[in-house]
Amino acid sequence: MRTDHVNNIGPLLEALDDANEGFEPPPHLKELITEALDATAHPIDVHFMELQRLGQLSDLEDILAEAIEAQVRLCRNVLGASWSEIGTNLGGMTRQAARQRFDRNSATTRADLLEIRGEVLLGELQLELARVKQREAGGELDADEVKAITSDLANTYLEALTKLAAERNAIDEPTTSRTKTPSGK
Repeated sequence: MRTDHVNNIGPLLEALDDANEGFEPPPHLKELITEALDATAHPIDVHFMELQRLGQLSDLEDILAEAIEAQVRLCRNVLGASWSEIGTNLGGMTRQAARQRFDRNSATTRADLLEIRGEVLLGELQLELARVKQREAGGELDADEVKAITSDLANTYLEALTKLAAERNAIDEPTTSRTKTPSGK
């Protein structure tokens, strides 16, 4: 097996570090690159890998943005957090900036809040599954461990979503049971 290319990994990582100044690559990046080089015994296409990572980060950014917006609505509308508290917990954003970014001037009902919580739970599940995949790709988990963790996550989130659905149905029931019959009874 050809391994002379592995000796060149240091300059490659330094070049990546210079290109991404301020960005800390995952600690297992060197292992991943070395494994990929050993497996193929061909030079690695860093350009393609970095573009692929950019797409993955963009996908995560979208998921996080939705989860943050849902969490802001939950904190504001259910927990009564002030815009100042929300802004502070969003990295020191001012009260006015937080309100301008997230206030949609809409009255949120309990049913809406349950739907928001469901969205947050689904976002959390997606993030957890992405972490499992990352750990699997890094060699930290084998297929059986991935299957067990994925199953546990699915059961946990399914239980939480089922409870939310039951609460949502309970909100709808009183309005349907109070509906009068055509005779007015």
